[in-house]
Amino acid sequence: MRARWLRFGLTLGVSLGVVGLALVIGMTRGDAPGAGAQGAVPTATPTTSVTPTTTATPATTVTPATTATAATTLPSNPPTCTATTLGGTRTANARLASDCDTLLSIKSTLAGTATLNWAPTRALTSWEGITVSGTPRRVTRLNLGGKQLTGSIPTQLGSLTGLTGLWLYGNQLTGGLPTQLGSLTALTRLSLDQNRLTGSIPTQLGSLTRLTVLALHTNELSGALPTQLGNLTALTRLLLHRNGLTGSIPTQVGNLTALRDLWLYGNRLSGSIPTQLGSLTGLTKLLLDQNQLSGSIPTQLGGLTSLTILALHTNRLSGSIPTQLGSMTALTRLLLHNNLLTGSIPTQVGGLGALRDLWLHGNQLSGSIPTQVGSLTGLTRLILTGNRLSGRIPTQLGSLTKLTLLALQANQLSGSIPTQLGSLTKLTRLRLERNSLSGAIPTELGNLTALAELRLSGNTLTGCVPNTLAGVATHDLGTSPSFCPAPAPELTVLADGVAGVLILEWTSTAQGVTGWQYRTRGPMWNRTGRETWSAWASIPGSSATTRSYRLTGLTPDRGYDVEVRALTGSVQGTASAIVTIITVYVGSDSIPEMVPNQITVGGRTYRISRLAYVIDIPANMHVTLSGGTISWGGGFAVRVTEAISGDYFVMDGNTGEVLENSRSSASGVSGNSERGSTPFDQMISSLRRLMVPVP
Repeated sequence: MRARWLRFGLTLGVSLGVVGLALVIGMTRGDAPGAGAQGAVPTATPTTSVTPTTTATPATTVTPATTATAATTLPSNPPTCTATTLGGTRTANARLASDCDTLLSIKSTLAGTATLNWAPTRALTSWEGITVSGTPRRVTRLNLGGKQLTGSIPTQLGSLTGLTGLWLYGNQLTGGLPTQLGSLTALTRLSLDQNRLTGSIPTQLGSLTRLTVLALHTNELSGALPTQLGNLTALTRLLLHRNGLTGSIPTQVGNLTALRDLWLYGNRLSGSIPTQLGSLTGLTKLLLDQNQLSGSIPTQLGGLTSLTILALHTNRLSGSIPTQLGSMTALTRLLLHNNLLTGSIPTQVGGLGALRDLWLHGNQLSGSIPTQVGSLTGLTRLILTGNRLSGRIPTQLGSLTKLTLLALQANQLSGSIPTQLGSLTKLTRLRLERNSLSGAIPTELGNLTALAELRLSGNTLTGCVPNTLAGVATHDLGTSPSFCPAPAPELTVLADGVAGVLILEWTSTAQGVTGWQYRTRGPMWNRTGRETWSAWASIPGSSATTRSYRLTGLTPDRGYDVEVRALTGSVQGTASAIVTIITVYVGSDSIPEMVPNQITVGGRTYRISRLAYVIDIPANMHVTLSGGTISWGGGFAVRVTEAISGDYFVMDGNTGEVLENSRSSASGVSGNSERGSTPFDQMISSLRRLMVPVP
């Protein structure tokens, strides 16, 4: 046994590696931890920065503070796996015993300062991260993702040839990738991402032809991409992003026809984008951004009709945007910003019906914004900032009702701001600054109640700022914007039925209202010309939705002028037209008088013009009263009219007889008319004489 251990020990390679840290300066993006870990699927999150002021800085190499720690000296009497560990004799489980011995020998090298429960006194099937299966039995899966390992990847892992899955993601492993990993030809998943691994990608990985997922991202790997990766024709996901890889993208990547995800962003790759990538028709995500790629965008990419994300931003790409990209009908994100692209925006983008994000900012694009962009009705973010676009803002952008961000600043756009932008009610950010826009700011922008940022400076806009925009938290309108007053509300004042109390009701189209105010002039009976308005008073607790107020404390049986206006922040709106009303008289029997030509509130009982008759007004019904002499026998008659429908009835003020009813031909005395089912008819039926006449 000792001799076997010594022979095995001679094969253990211990290497010291300098840890290199490659920092890629670019836009922030997030990935799900452990891409490739037992089916975990990372999601690309493109940058949310709208107007980058600098271009991506190529990655730089940072001098490491520490070096890789060498493996500890092997013990002279190393532990071996026993029948207890294997669940059977070593002879009957020879290959499993070899795997088990290998794992015990690399435990300290792999774990570093972390702890693993691997021990010869514990059953192998209960070891952390170990799966045993197959005939003969072998260790087939090693999953130590997120175990806080701080060691290095031992070369001896190459002897575990039964492995089908190796997951070491999300640790702090250092050192290089052993070339011996190329011996694990049964592997279907290799996930070493999110560590501190350095050095180059071994060419020997090209032997792992059964691999479906290769995840080495978020490390400090350097050097070129091996052309041998083109042999991995079973790959569905190749995730090498966030490293310091250099050189060009091998044309052999075009051989990976099963590929769905190709993520190479956040490296220092240079050269052109291979046209061979157009052969990967199963691709759903192609992320090559934040590199140093140059040349034009291959027209062949238009054949990737299954692609949902195309991210080529923050490179050095030049030339025009290929019209062929309009064939990528499954595309949800087209991210080409921060390049050197020229020419116009192709009208064919209007065919990208699934598009949610169109980011073309930070290029040198010219011409007008195609009206076809208005066909992208699912678009949530449209960013065309920092180009040389000219012409008018298309009115068709008003059809993009799902937009949350519209950024067109720093171009050469002219003309007026389309009123149709007021339809973009989900918009939270509107940036139109630094163009040549003119005319007034449309009041329709006040419909953008979700707006949190508005920037319009650097144009030649005229007139006042719509008061409806006063509530926008972030803007460049200055410290004291010249806001337009809110439009006057339509005010109705109702007799409340209680002496000295009035009901104010109003409607308004004003946006951005933060509260309401009222004022009165009176009391008065006959105008003397000496009455003055009270100071404006805020309606307590009022808000944008307030539409009524019960005004108390007035002098009974006197006339008042009343006005209401909106407040938008500190800006006062235009007051309503003056409404004059007389506070309701209340007799000794506590029944209020229905004053002629003034609307009364529903749900109350009123006396009719101090006659000896009262009437019950149904709830939610407003009526008015007028009087005069009518030719029915020369008697005094009064008319009660429903304010909304205009229906009415006329009664004799002496006898209480209903002389005319617009709803029916029925008539009677003292309310003895035919009873109907409508509130109006019920009101007529409620007409009755008081037991005690009014003096």
